[in-house]
Amino acid sequence: MGSVSAMDIVQLVALAVGILGLVWHQQRIVERLRVELRGEIAQVRGEIAQVRSEFRTEIAELRTEIAELRTEVAANGQRLARIEGYFGIGMSPEAAAAAAGARTHAAASGTAG
Repeated sequence: MGSVSAMDIVQLVALAVGILGLVWHQQRIVERLRVELRGEIAQVRGEIAQVRSEFRTEIAELRTEIAELRTEVAANGQRLARIEGYFGIGMSPEAAAAAAGARTHAAASGTAG
């Protein structure tokens, strides 16, 4: 085998320094990307927390509105039942004829009931 010349050693050192430089540069890029990604993840988590809070508020408001609507629907059902009872709606013909609203209507129209 031949002897190793100074030029061979310089080339080998240059190659080793180049490889180390590339590795160092890649590590810096990867670390910078990790820091950037962590920042973006933290920002997204904050936005998610804000959206969850807004949803909780909206859901609570909707539940309140639904409860109010149910109360109003129940009141309207009672009102409708009283109106139906007054006019005899949904009753047998004999009971309907005896309902107060049916008698009032018959008296106002001049027909006997």
